[in-house]
Amino acid sequence: MNQSITEKTLFTRINRLLKSQGKRLRKCRIDSRVHQNLGDYYEVDLEHNLVTATHVDLERWGKELFLIKPSAAVIA
Repeated sequence: MNQSITEKTLFTRINRLLKSQGKRLRKCRIDSRVHQNLGDYYEVDLEHNLVTATHVDLERWGKELFLIKPSAAVIA
């Protein structure tokens, strides 16, 4: 049986995990002038105020971090 999870729920789970590392996942607005460089989601190191990852694929990260099952699908 395939499970599905919403983007918002997965976004929250990833941020909960990143918090202990002093990082945070952010969502870039589509009409932002930097959207082309950052993508829909990007990671920020809060201590140094640096972007550490761009064009983050939520589903891939969720599976790599074992926050969702490999068979799970992310829905909008």
